[in-house]
Amino acid sequence: RSLELLQQAMTETMMALEATEEEVNLFAAEGDVAGQVDALRLLADFYINARMYGEARSALRKALNLLAESGAIEKEVQTLLLLSHVEELLGSPTAALKVAQQALTLSKRTAESAVSAVSARRVVSRLLVQSGQAP
Repeated sequence: RSLELLQQAMTETMMALEATEEEVNLFAAEGDVAGQVDALRLLADFYINARMYGEARSALRKALNLLAESGAIEKEVQTLLLLSHVEELLGSPTAALKVAQQALTLSKRTAESAVSAVSARRVVSRLLVQSGQAP
């Protein structure tokens, strides 16, 4: 019975992943950058839940490439913070800290990122403490 439930859950997850990947392609075909970014972040969330961290990192990097030209700083900061978390899950504390510091630097560029700046500052401080460096 447990094996059947696991198989069903895996099938449902794979169907959701495929549907989300199709959405990414559809948004790309329509030129909808915001839709692509949202779908890529959703895809990354699916990958994180499935413990497929390399794939999550890849989806987030694609989202960041799209965001770099969009001027959507808040979304870019949030995506960087999620990427930092993924780097940490992958066992790369140096990469996680570097990405979190990018998020903090970017969040300081606009007043609308005040909440993200606080979040980024917390992540950077936590990673600095974990690495034995003073915040």
